[in-house]
Order: sequence, then structure tokens, then C-alpha cells
Amino acid sequence: TLGIKSYYFLRQPDSFLLATPQLIKQVAEIVTIHKPETILCSYWDKMNNDHVVTNDIVERAILLAGSVLLSFLCYEVWTPIEDSTFRWWGCCRAGADCSSRR
Repeated sequence: TLGIKSYYFLRQPDSFLLATPQLIKQVAEIVTIHKPETILCSYWDKMNNDHVVTNDIVERAILLAGSVLLSFLCYEVWTPIEDSTFRWWGCCRAGADCSSRR
């Protein structure tokens, strides 16, 4: 099991998600409250704009919260994630040695 203790639905419009300052702050508050060691997020593929924006929101919220994470992992939705260089400290394939990417 993943050991998830809580989750949130932020009720944003499907297919029209925007990285607004208010939404980033809302996610940062959740990160601040729970102080997670790991955050699991959709991969920032370009096939779905909501995935790109979700990843951006979470990355910016983590920075805003000043959180120190052990892992920021992204999951595959439709196709396997290519083994390539990811955006700054972002997604790292589960089980891979990602220490050099931080």
C-alpha cells in the first residue's frame, strides 16, 4: 500500500486547470500542514495540459512552503516515462537513483 493518510480534491475545472497564485498557495498550505516526505504527482507530459499544470503547481507550492522532501515522484498515465533528464529537481522514476538530479 502507499500509506496515504489524507488526500484533497481542490475542485478545479477539468481540462482548464490554471496555476493561479491562489491555487499554488492552497497546495503550499497543505504541504506545510502535512510535511510529507514524498509527494506523488502526475508526470508533466505534454499530452494533457492539466498534467503539465498540476506538476507546475505542485513544484511551485513545494518551493513556497519551503518543504524539504525526500522524494518528488511522478506517475505514468498513458505511456512509460522516458529515461531522460527531468526538469530541475522534479520527477524521478520510482526505484531509480535520483540523488544526482537534486
